[in-house]
Amino acid sequence: MKATDDTSPFGDQTTTSSDQGTTRTERYQQTLNEWVYAPLVICWKDWRARVGALIILFYILLGTIGVVIIPEPTPYIAPNLVMPFQYAEAPLGTDNLGRSVAHQAVHATPAMLQMITAGAVFSTAVATAVGTAQVINQELLTVY
Repeated sequence: MKATDDTSPFGDQTTTSSDQGTTRTERYQQTLNEWVYAPLVICWKDWRARVGALIILFYILLGTIGVVIIPEPTPYIAPNLVMPFQYAEAPLGTDNLGRSVAHQAVHATPAMLQMITAGAVFSTAVATAVGTAQVINQELLTVY
């Protein structure tokens, strides 16, 4: 190898693969298209997936932007135990201390999102551990 040679030992991103004839960038784009873009397009065409995604997006926005826009719930902004749609300050009614139920729901959303995320991570970890243990057990049974 000459000192003036500019080739990298790890290969160039624009070089072609000998077996496929495509560049690395094209392969990455194809993989992204097959594994991310195409499933999202298929899901978005189904109305049930679209409604579910919009509901999830609503709660994420409620838990992130809503807490900045909506003030903390304070007692006695309206009479106690008001039914929904009676006061503009408390559109979903009030509790026994006169706090707005809507304000309480908005400010409880970040904690709910944290619990949902923790539950998802925990259940994924448990499922991975159980699946791995099952595979190891099956391999041990086939060896002996």
